[in-house]
Amino acid sequence: MEVTYRKNLSGSYMCVEEDGETAQKYELHMLEGHHISGFLQLQTSVLEGKRRYLYDISGKQQIADYLSGRKIDYQLLQTILFSIQKVCASAREYLLREDGICLKMDFIYVNLEDGSLQFTYLPFYHKNLAKAFVECMEQFLRQIDHQDQAATELAYQIYQLCIQENANIRNILRISMSDGIWSKQEHEQLGEDCQSKSQEYNNKNQQQEAQVYTEQIENIEKTTVKKRHVSDKLYSGNAQNKENTAKKKTDKQRKKEPLLTDFLKNKISEWKAKIPNIIQREENREAKARVSTIDKKKSKQLFSMKSFHQQAKKGYNKNDNIQKPKQMLIQEREAYQQSFVQDNHLLRPTEILCAPVDKPLGKLIYQGIGQCENFTIEREIFLIGKNCAQVDGVIQSEGVSRLHAKIYTQEGQFYIEDLNSTNGTYLNDEVLEYHQPRQLSRGDRVRFGAEEYLFS
Repeated sequence: MEVTYRKNLSGSYMCVEEDGETAQKYELHMLEGHHISGFLQLQTSVLEGKRRYLYDISGKQQIADYLSGRKIDYQLLQTILFSIQKVCASAREYLLREDGICLKMDFIYVNLEDGSLQFTYLPFYHKNLAKAFVECMEQFLRQIDHQDQAATELAYQIYQLCIQENANIRNILRISMSDGIWSKQEHEQLGEDCQSKSQEYNNKNQQQEAQVYTEQIENIEKTTVKKRHVSDKLYSGNAQNKENTAKKKTDKQRKKEPLLTDFLKNKISEWKAKIPNIIQREENREAKARVSTIDKKKSKQLFSMKSFHQQAKKGYNKNDNIQKPKQMLIQEREAYQQSFVQDNHLLRPTEILCAPVDKPLGKLIYQGIGQCENFTIEREIFLIGKNCAQVDGVIQSEGVSRLHAKIYTQEGQFYIEDLNSTNGTYLNDEVLEYHQPRQLSRGDRVRFGAEEYLFS
């Protein structure tokens, strides 16, 4: 099955070629001669012995493109399920096969005027509706807004029911749509008996709930009276116990005060006696630390062998280094630190870190007369159109569609793709077909409707 897209003055079309299986004349007659609600309008042609099916997709977008940049909430999920149920009903009404309905994402379109869904009926297509619906729900579950609790619960409940053996899709959809998606006319068609039964059931439940509520209130009042008597007794007893414990604590504290003062005086006298010994220990440690910091290599450079022998003859003592003045020790220490820093700098040179690879950036520079802005393409998928809530680059112009085109990056290259816009997307004055990506290069001229940009 080959799918291509075409655009002419009359509109946009999706062209599908059959895989050799011939369609029934009855189905072709019903699809071509009638405008069936929920289905794309069909025109057929025969070329070189192959039949081509042209589906009118003017003013419509594939649901995958429509959902780009947004999630499926509860209302949108309800509209999807309701439209599937409505399409199945219309197929039965016109005696069409349910296994001819294609539930793939590429064949489901959204009408941009009213937001309704339209499906593709392929006369040569044969697939079980239950399996097709399960695959469709798997695709929708990936785009569900999981912050919307109602949407997630409804989607997973329906999916679990569909997985079961001998699942009836019509019954599942009827059950799931029983709370709010139906219009008033459809409720009347289902019958007034259901409404009356539901009202009776609700009245009975309300009466039972009222009785239970009154009984609970009476029980609560009885228990509160009992609790008050008990709490009063406990409060009086606790108050007396608190007073007794407070008196006992004050008596103990009074007894402990003289003992603490004597203990502290003894400790203070002991510490005063130990202070001079501690001071002497610290002075000895500082002297030893000063001697240890003198490096052996530096001492050889500072004192030559001749001076060493001369001092040895005169009765030089090694321990005289301890009696050196503080300034000489400080100078020697600074010289040693400078040499250590230089050696460390030579042994450990500065490492060059790898710079992070920047993502490719593109710019669309406005070339028109209007008040449109320039765009910087920083994302992998950059949507362009008029809808502020969905697109990244907003162009408020009459000739631009709500979701007009998209630019995306792949393997470091930029590509542009038209999203079935009304007035088209042009690359160097060449019209882009729907879902036919073209590579963008620096200096290309891109036009969205009547607004022209320069890609750089």
